[in-house]
Amino acid sequence: NPFLHHREKTFQPIDLWEWLLQSAVFLFLLDIAVRRIHVDREEWLKATENLRRLVCFWKRPAPPVASDESLASLLTRRDEVRSRQSSVPQVAPRAELFRPASAPVAPLPGTEPPPDSVKPAVPVAPAENAPAKGPESSASRLLEAKRRALRNKQSGGN
Repeated sequence: NPFLHHREKTFQPIDLWEWLLQSAVFLFLLDIAVRRIHVDREEWLKATENLRRLVCFWKRPAPPVASDESLASLLTRRDEVRSRQSSVPQVAPRAELFRPASAPVAPLPGTEPPPDSVKPAVPVAPAENAPAKGPESSASRLLEAKRRALRNKQSGGN
């Protein structure tokens, strides 16, 4: 009974030095982190807001989100374009576009090709004094210069 006059005092010692040492180490590391890492005011506010949300279990009502006029105009434009596109009939691709113009003639392995399909290979030499068609491109001029250099090299080396 705590109200008796002859009560004995009892106590139990609690060692606080372990808790104080752990908190000192934690606060020391926190102090170093705050000094070394540059954190803006907005980031601090965001962090403390998250901390408040974790510690305090009630939530403030979220502020209403302001809608941008540009976003609203983009969304209406998107809906207009989608409505126009859905009204356009889809045309199926024609099958004849994907067929070859002529059937490939390839001889079977082990058989000779028909004589009318064999054409003699005649090397076609470029005409040296052929008139140029239209304006020359830089690639054609370089190719011609390369041919002249090869001819000069061959005639000079023989």
